Amino acid sequence: MEGEPSSGASKANPSANPSETPVRVKAVQSASYMEGNLDAARKAVMKDLGTTAPEVDADFFQTYLLPRLPVGVDINQLVNELHKKDIKGNRWVAFQKDPKNIRGNEDACFNPLETVAAAIAKVASTMTRKKQLLQFAQNPDKAPESKTRTSKSRPDGCFMLKSRYKRSLRWMDIALSAEYKKEENVKTKDDLWQDVRKVIWSMHHCMREDARRRFTYGLTIENRTMRMWFGSRTELLVSKPIDFMSEHHKVAHFFVAMMYADEHEAGWDPTMRYVRKKNGKNDELELDKEDKPRLDIDVRDQDGTVVRYRTIRWLSDDGANDLRSRGTRVWEVCIFDKNKEGVDRFALKDQYIDADRQREGMIIHKLRNTKTDDATRDIIDQSLLTVEHHGDVYVEGMLDHTRSLMTRNGVPPIHIGFKLQQIPEDGVIETPAQSSKQAGVGHYQTSAELRTASAQKIYTYHAKVHYRIVFKEVCKPLREYTSLKDVFDILISGLLGLAALHELGWVHRDISTSNLLGITVDGVVRCKLSDLEYAKLMDDLLGHEIRTGTRSFMAVEVYDLDYWFTSSKQQMAHAGRRKRPPKPAASRLARVTSVKGGKRENIVKPVSHRIPTTPFRYNPLHDLESIWWVAIYFVFNKSVVKVGGKPPSMDTSQRGSYDAQKKYAELLTTSSRGRLKALAHETALAKKITHLHAAVRKIAGGLIEIKEELVNCYLEAEQQLDSIHHTVGQDLLDNVFITWFADFLGDLQEEDIEIDILRKDPRQEFENPFEIAQDESDQGSVAEDPARVASNGTTAAQATAKGGAQDVVVEDPDAGRSVDKATGSSVPHISTEPLVEGRSTRPQRKRAPPVRYGSESNVQKGTTRKTASSSSTLTTTTQAATGQSTSRTTSNTKAATKSSTKAKTAAKTKTK
Repeated sequence: MEGEPSSGASKANPSANPSETPVRVKAVQSASYMEGNLDAARKAVMKDLGTTAPEVDADFFQTYLLPRLPVGVDINQLVNELHKKDIKGNRWVAFQKDPKNIRGNEDACFNPLETVAAAIAKVASTMTRKKQLLQFAQNPDKAPESKTRTSKSRPDGCFMLKSRYKRSLRWMDIALSAEYKKEENVKTKDDLWQDVRKVIWSMHHCMREDARRRFTYGLTIENRTMRMWFGSRTELLVSKPIDFMSEHHKVAHFFVAMMYADEHEAGWDPTMRYVRKKNGKNDELELDKEDKPRLDIDVRDQDGTVVRYRTIRWLSDDGANDLRSRGTRVWEVCIFDKNKEGVDRFALKDQYIDADRQREGMIIHKLRNTKTDDATRDIIDQSLLTVEHHGDVYVEGMLDHTRSLMTRNGVPPIHIGFKLQQIPEDGVIETPAQSSKQAGVGHYQTSAELRTASAQKIYTYHAKVHYRIVFKEVCKPLREYTSLKDVFDILISGLLGLAALHELGWVHRDISTSNLLGITVDGVVRCKLSDLEYAKLMDDLLGHEIRTGTRSFMAVEVYDLDYWFTSSKQQMAHAGRRKRPPKPAASRLARVTSVKGGKRENIVKPVSHRIPTTPFRYNPLHDLESIWWVAIYFVFNKSVVKVGGKPPSMDTSQRGSYDAQKKYAELLTTSSRGRLKALAHETALAKKITHLHAAVRKIAGGLIEIKEELVNCYLEAEQQLDSIHHTVGQDLLDNVFITWFADFLGDLQEEDIEIDILRKDPRQEFENPFEIAQDESDQGSVAEDPARVASNGTTAAQATAKGGAQDVVVEDPDAGRSVDKATGSSVPHISTEPLVEGRSTRPQRKRAPPVRYGSESNVQKGTTRKTASSSSTLTTTTQAATGQSTSRTTSNTKAATKSSTKAKTAAKTKTK
């Protein structure tokens, strides 16, 4: 699963309950990150990190986080040597003044820092024989080069590979990013956190850009105040402030440790190497057909055997978007042995998994070797991926563990926090127009106070282990399919796999459009269940249940970690208000006076009958509900672009409402309450069918029938919570899910429906009449119209729509691959559909020609549409709801076009 399961964080508070883990859509999967400008992308990264980070002492940072000092270097001796020439009094000679007192911008003010670094390196070189790996570089003249992602950001300084110094700077060569600011006392909170945002963005970009990155470093200096930063797939830590002008021992220690680090100590993975071009110049990389760098990756099996694979192409890397995440990347690979590439192709997945989790390869082995009947065994073999090799990654003979290796078992304090930012949940955001005078007396906050964070907002994250697994099959995620026939072909095969899994007593717990994979075998499309590291035996009662899965496909009970369909919940839902006690006869004043005098009232208090609750457990019905949500996603979150190979009818009675469908799709994607209502309410979802195109209304109606049976099954099963067995839902799967999916598939085999993302819905051309009859000469300007080009937003791109409404683009919770840097914007684009390489991040949509309504629709004469005719009742409802006729729509279009032409003529006359 590429959307991180919602089980990773828990509050640092010792009393925190795992069930209180917040579930939220990651901002780095939102449109503001994928398609926004650099500032919007930075804000998305900061939003995911929250408001605070653990703050550690400089000594802690030196002991557990910085690379070890090289043998022979004594910091006291080194500083004494620097006092001869490079330190005068209590400051560096290179800095005659504090940066805030130096004229010019940050680049000019902090230029002497490179002189300080060179002086430290010169003395250190006389004490050790170790070769210097990193060079401190200042003020690169342009943004470093990216190979897999695009970023226009430019760090103020960096530690880079010395071998690349004075050559073209690449992000893959940077071990530490630095940001500077002249002032310590700033006017606004936003100014205070500006360098923090920048350095975290650079660290974030290093981790997502370079597949070899295990962790990275950062440095911020505000006038004299220096802080060191460390980021891995588990941690984001920051040191307490150091006075870099006077605390020479700590500054020297920092520079020497970084300069003389080994590659693995600086954060690079020695088991993964870029492939260099044969006879190439300037360390040129060999690229695949999609212009992504090729890698040689070592996979160490559990018995210690190491197999080297070479990447053919990148399959997915959007799991690496978040700094604290599993960092999942997937490649198509071949075996690379004796300097030759093998013929067979495999899929290699590299990720960081929770250290206490069973490895996916081990779970697959258990499932394949569980005793069962032949029929179930055949389905299990067909539904699971074949593991070629798998194992944990070892670096220099040690397990690549985010705690035991990367931070050398150092435990940061959980009660001391550094405030990363101020966001709306913390209160009102201060703007530059405001001042301390406007805040009132006693409201002034110093820089230190602004940085102070409350302990309850610090979260700790599970330690992770670096893990790799290689599969024999190279599959395609369900999210990348655009044929509804293929979608339901895979879903019905997936039901077989789930049924077999449940037969063995297991639950998957992470069904999504990324974890249902399609593969064609002998001309037949089959489903492979993947990402099984969260699968477990249902009778495994160890520990508390935690949220797992992608939010948009998560069962509503799993989201709340509570049963919603018990008899007590139903009684509460349908019960009237509790009868109020009788009103006391005495007046309000007399009662208050009496109580204050010490007299107690004799009041009949209502008795609360609370039913003891059973601990929540994941069961097979939750897997089936996730399958249902996946099917709902392909109906409500997608647009119909072809029916039977032809453009869909745009007749008023057929097309539904793009705007209404889009808004409801957003609700189902982002609102837990909206999802619960769609499932549990009798008519909430049914009322929305009229917004869909007629071609998919029959499927939507069938999904509502499935939902009703699913809810009935919940109600029956939860009458006795202790008796829920792993066989629950088998009749539902056989008699309802498979029956309906088979019916959908039969219709789609006769007439397939091609789908695409909602942003490419052809109905948009017809819901805005001013765009229908444009001249050919205007097409270029229309492509750049704000109504069609997405702009920045917090959770989705926004653009002007009909009637001034905001066109909210719903992002795919299982977003697809990143677009290539040559065609993308300044940040990676992971859209609501699988991106085709080479596609622009903001494509110019080809406008459909004007369509005649009524009898001359897009449907050829004499051709019948089964999906449309089978939903005639819903079509009639749509007509009644919209109150529009075909002729009225045509006349409105003509009138609008005529009005637009007159407006243009009037504007030209006025200009003249």
